[in-house]
Amino acid sequence: MADLAQVVQPCTTPINLSRRLVAVGSITRRDGRTTTVRATEAGVTGTITPTAPTDKVWSIRELDHLFQTHGGTVTVTAATATTVTLTLTAPNGRVVSTDWDPAAELHGLRLPVYRAYIKRHCGGAR
Repeated sequence: MADLAQVVQPCTTPINLSRRLVAVGSITRRDGRTTTVRATEAGVTGTITPTAPTDKVWSIRELDHLFQTHGGTVTVTAATATTVTLTLTAPNGRVVSTDWDPAAELHGLRLPVYRAYIKRHCGGAR
């Protein structure tokens, strides 16, 4: 183990007093709750809210069926080189997602759930 006197050295870098930290915060999701904490010059604030559970469906067709029957907002929550995770947030607060491989399921590009995403985020249907 190294001697701490050798590891910890006094700071020789000049401190720029014109720059300062304005706020710091954290978000933690645990046990079905989302906890947020924010500290500013005015004080510390925080919230604890229930985290909406996300249901998974097997295919983009199932997600499309839910979208057509219940409506909601469609977002892409993750994307890799081959897979897109589409998430539907229904008006009642239910969150449903599916992993979709556009190369394997080209028909998904024509489904209303995907068109709604394109219209909302890209400015028009394609």
